[in-house]
Amino acid sequence: MRAAGILLAAAVMLAAGTAHAQGKVFRWSSQGDVTSLDPHSNNEGVNNHINNMVYEYLVRRDKDDFNKFVPGLAVSWTNPAPNTWIFKLRQGVKFHDGTPFTADDVVFSFDRALLSTGTFSLYSRQAGKARKIDTHTVEFVAEVPNPVMMTTLVTLMVVSKNWC
Repeated sequence: MRAAGILLAAAVMLAAGTAHAQGKVFRWSSQGDVTSLDPHSNNEGVNNHINNMVYEYLVRRDKDDFNKFVPGLAVSWTNPAPNTWIFKLRQGVKFHDGTPFTADDVVFSFDRALLSTGTFSLYSRQAGKARKIDTHTVEFVAEVPNPVMMTTLVTLMVVSKNWC
């Protein structure tokens, strides 16, 4: 009974704190400035944090376990050979302009990042050559095995080929 009372009191305090916070202004500042909203132009902390609010990755890090990777735009993946990865893409996703998300967007994004003058070209090169298998499947084949492939993928944001 005592545990239930403590739990109830904690819930009431949490609800009161949330209600009190409504209508308050949240201000945030940083020593850095956003230098570009192009997710493949400049691999810099402030840029990446702002772009994370707009663009998605194929995979993401788990919010509770930083070492675990969870689906993003890719719903599943396999590693059939040491230097080959295949990703099944989420269906039903649309970009801001209404165009559907497809494998063409992934291939375009990784090719575009490869041409970047910033460090994103390094990550794209590490991922390997992206190739569309079908509308919702992409294969990456690298010259050599990439043991940190998933870490590479949480660095490159996917953009709309149609929009670019």
